[in-house]
Amino acid sequence: MSLRTRVAIAVGAVVFGTLAIVAAVVYPAVGANLREKNDQALIQVAREAPTIAAKLKQAGTVGQLVPFGASQLQILPNATIGPTNGFVDLTAHDVQVADGRAGPYFHDEAYGRVDYRIYTMQFPGDPGTLVRAALPVSDAASTQAALGWLLVVLIPVGAIGAAAVARLAAGRVLRPVGRLTETVERIRATATSARRLRHRARTRSAGSGRHSAR
Repeated sequence: MSLRTRVAIAVGAVVFGTLAIVAAVVYPAVGANLREKNDQALIQVAREAPTIAAKLKQAGTVGQLVPFGASQLQILPNATIGPTNGFVDLTAHDVQVADGRAGPYFHDEAYGRVDYRIYTMQFPGDPGTLVRAALPVSDAASTQAALGWLLVVLIPVGAIGAAAVARLAAGRVLRPVGRLTETVERIRATATSARRLRHRARTRSAGSGRHSAR
């Protein structure tokens, strides 16, 4: 294996390891950031409940799960434990939130084969009425999954690219060294040949002297 190839493999391995470490940090961080943004969006939607409540009363949709942008909103007067109109059942904890005996909270729950992130709070100024804002978890999951696939592709491509660049750079850097090595080898070979010629000449000269002496 040539020196250029060894350098390329070493650089590629280092870049691959570095990118893998970065991906291991970035991937969960992005997921947490997306979840935090979605939670903040749900809080904002729930806080709009007093403004939307009048429109829902006029439309006769109070108690139903209604779309609000990318989210869903549900206002439940006189919240009690049990099923609701078109969404997950209310629990004892939900009733406590509606009555003001517990604070707002987030939780994840599936309904109709869809996983939701749900924010639950008391309707402002109206004890007993519950507000729920929901967002499909798949919205954030799809974004994070796309990032995951992108990282899976970029890490090996980046490592291969770095290895190729390193091999080219090593070739340019090592080319003068190779030429110098060839020159040294030629000089060494020439010197060796010269020594052999001198040795042969001395041998012949010594043989001729002994023959003349006889």
